[in-house]
Amino acid sequence: MTIELEKALTNIDWGQVIANGGPPCFYIEHGQFCLRAERWEGHGGVLHDYVSLADLLHGMRYDDL
Repeated sequence: MTIELEKALTNIDWGQVIANGGPPCFYIEHGQFCLRAERWEGHGGVLHDYVSLADLLHGMRYDDL
């Protein structure tokens, strides 16, 4: 597991996920996941693309975990 991913996993703000009311974004920025809802206006090229949990896991190899 990469240090950046491990740090992001440790810092998940589940309250923010619930407050956003949508599937959270798992893009890593500054050692934390974005966690903004998929519908957030910053997704889609403005700041970064939306990354689902499936996308995050799909991009990893088994030995990365």
